[in-house]
Amino acid sequence: MTPPAHPDDRQATSFGAVADDYDRVRPGYPAEVVRWALGARPLQTVDLGAGTGALTRVLLAEGHSVVAVDPDEQMLARLRARSPGVTALVGTGEALPLPDASADAVLVAQAWHWMDPGAASAELVRVVRPGGAAVLLWTTRDPDDPLTAAVRQAVVRHAPDLAARAQADGSPRPARVPDARFRPDGTTRADTTAVLSVADLLTLVGTWSYVALSPARDAVLAEVAQAARAAVGADGTVRLSQHVEVHRFRRS
Repeated sequence: MTPPAHPDDRQATSFGAVADDYDRVRPGYPAEVVRWALGARPLQTVDLGAGTGALTRVLLAEGHSVVAVDPDEQMLARLRARSPGVTALVGTGEALPLPDASADAVLVAQAWHWMDPGAASAELVRVVRPGGAAVLLWTTRDPDDPLTAAVRQAVVRHAPDLAARAQADGSPRPARVPDARFRPDGTTRADTTAVLSVADLLTLVGTWSYVALSPARDAVLAEVAQAARAAVGADGTVRLSQHVEVHRFRRS
């Protein structure tokens, strides 16, 4: 299955080569936001853009059935290793490898902006049963967090062409499913803190697509390392403030 052309395709598929690092240091999702989005009854869900399965594992722990879909086989290999028995399929939001009306909910974490919203919305209409939900989730960095500011400053200094992308990391994501058969059905937000060693922070920043693909990657990480070492606490870790935004849309 070949994904449609998209201006961000190279960034969208940049994660597989660092799948193990991505899985180890990327933040997960609080169980309470999944409970808010889906309720208590076990549902048939799809984790679209599942990556290495951070959201898949929360859905399973909450008692839901999950089909994981991602365009990157390397990421799915890591997901299968962590969650044996989960159905994990190569596919895209624009061409879901799923039958009509086969899901109670499709959840998209950190991936909706990689998709063509019109084509992906048409697929959500096809796959989600009437009364079901589409749920868009993002983890965004707190723009006032000193380490987030250090990354942004390092990118501006060493890769100014990517400054707008770095700035967007601390901004709310546009959340819209552009099909009238999905109506907005609420939003919530959870504040979280990632506690990391300096080495893991640098690994995390190195998995951010605009850093991973930049010719200035090493210079950016060197400057972030300097800021991180200055921020180390007594326990030898640094803290990165983040927000998880959740937007639910109900299928008519």
